[in-house]
Amino acid sequence: MEQVTYVSDNGLIIVFDEVGPYLLSSIDTMGVGSTEDSDMSIGGIYNTYATGYDQRSVPIEVAILGGDKRGWFDLGNLQQMKQKLANTIDLNYQGTLTYENDTGAYSLRGRFLEIPAGFDRIGSYEKFSLTFQSTENPKWKERSDRVVRMGAVLGGLSFPLVIDPTFTFGTYTTEFAVINDTYDNLPVRIVVMGTAESVTITNQTTGQFMQFNRAITSAQQLEVDTERGTAVINSAITGQLIENASHYLTLDSDYWYLQRGRNVINLDGGGQTTKPLGYMFWRKQFGGV
Repeated sequence: MEQVTYVSDNGLIIVFDEVGPYLLSSIDTMGVGSTEDSDMSIGGIYNTYATGYDQRSVPIEVAILGGDKRGWFDLGNLQQMKQKLANTIDLNYQGTLTYENDTGAYSLRGRFLEIPAGFDRIGSYEKFSLTFQSTENPKWKERSDRVVRMGAVLGGLSFPLVIDPTFTFGTYTTEFAVINDTYDNLPVRIVVMGTAESVTITNQTTGQFMQFNRAITSAQQLEVDTERGTAVINSAITGQLIENASHYLTLDSDYWYLQRGRNVINLDGGGQTTKPLGYMFWRKQFGGV
């Protein structure tokens, strides 16, 4: 099973699959697009110290299944489907491309490069090519977030689970372990709900931390995105933005990433009686799928 879904920022959606009316013939999810080398002069000799790719090109071969009307080919229906496709891949907008197969679902942000030449003359079942190119992180990401709760009162006799170490009944803990089994350091998104005198989120494995010198009330939540390097205070009731929180971050703080392997994370509310709760979200990313 293979399916490609494109959700444009203009609000339109198109799905290519084996059923139609937008048929998926093939897709290259391994192409890496353009490569870029970074060179440094050492003793007058240039040496490459980093190599990577800044964009990913995803060629897709598709066809449109034209409708029929009373046993006759319906040209009007085909034209409507072509117009919908053209409106969805509007080059003025970018969007999210999601690829699904038997192993999972993976997404990529970007835009289509062009409307195919001779698009108006393409007929029913006639194959043509589209090229999607990444505009942000060039690696595929899992479509769905992985999530772990930050701060909890643990009940029961013991909890081996994925939380380390084992805790006994009635213990409040703000420390937990996350395993990053990929080859990349992964950004995280964190939501912390009050109350807290201040908020410090530490990756004890690396020693990096994010300390926000601002109190969080029970009606507020702090949302941090380490990939974009942003932090905001939102209403916990309506979700509306209250204020930018980046200027509350201490100068010695870092918007840290999950390192490869085991990461021990700690959430601190800045006081002996404050016990904030929260959630940490992340996604695996892949060079090819």
